[in-house]
Amino acid sequence: MKKIFPLLLFGFLIFGCSKKEERKNDLYTYKLRGKVKSIVRSSFEVIEKVGKVQKEKLKNKYSCEFNPNGNEIQRINHPFQGYVSFDFKYKYDENGKKIERVSYNSKGDLSRKMIYKNDITGNVTEELHYNSEDTLLWKGKYKYDSNGNETEYCRYNSKGYLFYRSTQKYDNNGYPTETSYYNGNGVSGGKWVSKNDINGNEIEFMQYDSDGGRETRYTFELNSNGDIINQFRFDFNDSIDQVITYNYEYDAKGNWVKKVEFELKNDVKKAKEINERQIEYYD
Repeated sequence: MKKIFPLLLFGFLIFGCSKKEERKNDLYTYKLRGKVKSIVRSSFEVIEKVGKVQKEKLKNKYSCEFNPNGNEIQRINHPFQGYVSFDFKYKYDENGKKIERVSYNSKGDLSRKMIYKNDITGNVTEELHYNSEDTLLWKGKYKYDSNGNETEYCRYNSKGYLFYRSTQKYDNNGYPTETSYYNGNGVSGGKWVSKNDINGNEIEFMQYDSDGGRETRYTFELNSNGDIINQFRFDFNDSIDQVITYNYEYDAKGNWVKKVEFELKNDVKKAKEINERQIEYYD
């Protein structure tokens, strides 16, 4: 069993991938409703006292700011319990196309810089990644289908040698169904396979290793807002071996402001985490 690349589980869920023609801005990608100006998300460890779930210790925190067009202009990962802080700042041209991302470390020093090149439709076609001394580290190139959906991404080192490649497939509605990973020699690093409902929400996720063996399988039940309320993990015999449930509280715009995670094990429901979001709007 050969593994080339570490796969980030639920990449589609975190970033809300969807068909290109509907991806209007970063707010859509983050599945946020209304004209959001900023958002601060905090994750807490929990403790149950007298049947009530209470916050105990802050685990992680990040904040995002958006411009009036709904595109992200800053993202900060705050340092808590050993987390390294990164500050990302984005720039756009007069047509709203992303042209630069600069990252700073916890001391406020320049760490990395990404320069983006776009086609006339606004798709990013190339990204150039530089270190703090403005030396090129690697280059990324994108390909798209006639609908503007990304079909291939290749990454090259500073000498122009390919060292990473991914390909994407989509269903008839234009929603992502498969992402495969390869090294520079074309050796498979595994793949993700997903199924979507008619609204493009992911309802099943499977991860395969480089030999084609299934490593994980999850299915998801959603509420009317498209948020996961039940997550089921299956073992290799397709029997459920873990159930995670989520309870939400929403603001007037329909964005969740509190999410409580529970694990159901041996018919016992135990709270695992609380996530809270402070959302500021332009209107």
